[in-house]
Amino acid sequence: MKRTSALLIVGIMVLVLAGAYTGYQYFQKSALSQDLKRTDKELLDQQNEVLKYEANNIVEAINAKTVYETLKANTLEWSGVIKKIRETIPKDKGIPIVEVISYSGSSNQNISLNVKTDPDRDEPYFDTADFIKSFDHSESFDESFIPAISSGLNEEGREVLSFMLGAIYQEVDAFENLSEEGVDADKKPLMRK
Repeated sequence: MKRTSALLIVGIMVLVLAGAYTGYQYFQKSALSQDLKRTDKELLDQQNEVLKYEANNIVEAINAKTVYETLKANTLEWSGVIKKIRETIPKDKGIPIVEVISYSGSSNQNISLNVKTDPDRDEPYFDTADFIKSFDHSESFDESFIPAISSGLNEEGREVLSFMLGAIYQEVDAFENLSEEGVDADKKPLMRK
């Protein structure tokens, strides 16, 4: 009986150890399953965050492009405007009769020029009148006006006139002035850029 009871005790111990090991493995599997679920949820949350981030970046990029295109459409190309101003200023023997000291403008195509006459010229008032006339007859400028003219003397005692010219810059389409036979005689097409 001793032998049976020792076997019984060993059997019970093996059974208890097998039960404990099975319980341990069951709890390990359960813990791993919960860790896997938590990791999957975290992964899904991270993927959602990435998608939100990418969507926000795409929306921001689209908005930035829209703003850029709007600004580009409403922005004057100052190199073209200044070129047109220089072309409009009357010249005598290839030399401009006035000097533009500064340029300024706004988004609604209003421009303002700070101008002074050339002290080496004899008739600054006629030069000013020719300057105004050239802007009045230009297709690129509209509503040109000079609110006031200041007169002064330079170091040599010659009269110099200073004034501001305000105008609205008009971009002229190169094909706007074409007739059926070609270019109208008094108008020549102007290219932008």
